[in-house]
Amino acid sequence: MDCLRSFVAVVELGNFSKAAERAGRTSPAISLQMNRLESQIGTALFKKEGRNQVLTSTGREVLEHARAILTQNDAVLKITRSSQISGLVRMGVVQDIAESFFPTALSEFSEQFPNIRIQVLVDRSPVLVEGLKRGELDQVIAYKQDTDATEIEINSPQMIWLEKAGSDISSKRPLPLVLVEGPCSFRTAALNALGQAGIPWEVTLTSPSLACVAAAAEAGLGVAVRTNEILNGRRPKLAQAKKLPKLPNHHMRIYNGANDTNLAIRKLTDFWLQQFKVS
Repeated sequence: MDCLRSFVAVVELGNFSKAAERAGRTSPAISLQMNRLESQIGTALFKKEGRNQVLTSTGREVLEHARAILTQNDAVLKITRSSQISGLVRMGVVQDIAESFFPTALSEFSEQFPNIRIQVLVDRSPVLVEGLKRGELDQVIAYKQDTDATEIEINSPQMIWLEKAGSDISSKRPLPLVLVEGPCSFRTAALNALGQAGIPWEVTLTSPSLACVAAAAEAGLGVAVRTNEILNGRRPKLAQAKKLPKLPNHHMRIYNGANDTNLAIRKLTDFWLQQFKVS
């Protein structure tokens, strides 16, 4: 591998001395490596053209394969080094994704980084961000909150009205609502939209549990407000109610605490950015 790496450096930089500087070796050492590589391959990789050393036809073929071999080698080393990273990450996540792709994704992360331990708290965004502020959590995936914590936007789904599939509950007046208890930005957005549209409403059920609110909506007790994430194969008895005023987008973010330079936290952050396809 060292010989191949030096060979690629010689070609890319144009001479032995510059390749030696990159590798932290002397020019004679690089020359010896090239001689050894040619001996192992059994043919010349360079030929003289005036004062310059240029690749032979075999050298050009070897260069292509050398780059591929080094890329694969470096990828294997990266995986090996990553698997050795250890640490504890105390993580908070909102209920909306905790019941969907999150468990499977977390399992995949654990396979990639078996020495990183993760403790998860599932709760509402304000509770999670407050826990981050107090130093009880290291990382939070939550809807946008006013905080000084380091943040990265990962998703901005639109809020939607949800009712029992096949029903017409959204036509009732006053409009029955099943909502997560406040403070809750979904609740605030829903009541603001109904107020601006002049639609009377009444809360028939409130709960801190999203699962409870979703079950109540499935049972036809009222209309709920979430994002379409809840409809992705998990709640077939729910459907979007389209006769009500349009709701705004909700911005989901990763918040990291003061210890965000921790390598385990950084690896987890990179993983979530890949999962949410954030460029």
